Amino acid sequence: MMSQIAEWLTDKEVKAGPGNSIEVSDGNGFLRYVPRSQDNEHYRDIVAADLVPNLAPGPEPARTLSFLQFMDLFTPDEQIAIAGAAMTDVSTKLWYDRAVGARFIDLSDERLTAGLQALFDDGLIDIARRDRVLEGLPPS
Repeated sequence: MMSQIAEWLTDKEVKAGPGNSIEVSDGNGFLRYVPRSQDNEHYRDIVAADLVPNLAPGPEPARTLSFLQFMDLFTPDEQIAIAGAAMTDVSTKLWYDRAVGARFIDLSDERLTAGLQALFDDGLIDIARRDRVLEGLPPS
């Protein structure tokens, strides 16, 4: 008997995703990243159904992103918390405005690292999320 996830995946494109994930696409713009971990039920189902013949690591995430791509690295709740903090905290506003105005976001830029650390220090993101954003990986 096919698992629900395997059944759902039968008409989807499944391939190695960025970093340590599997990318699932329906061809209409819907993307989902499934972390590769034996602790992840969906990953185990994908492997058991032999839906990904080559599980070699996918391409490394981009190190430079547009502002929109960068903001997509945060969950919707994190985005709201950051935007809200930018309305009340001058330091957060300055960091946010500089990111909005940048031609691109370089994930290795020390200013970004410092800004993400400040978001962590202010309780807007946790340490795992800070590290994941610095790796250029979307929320899991």
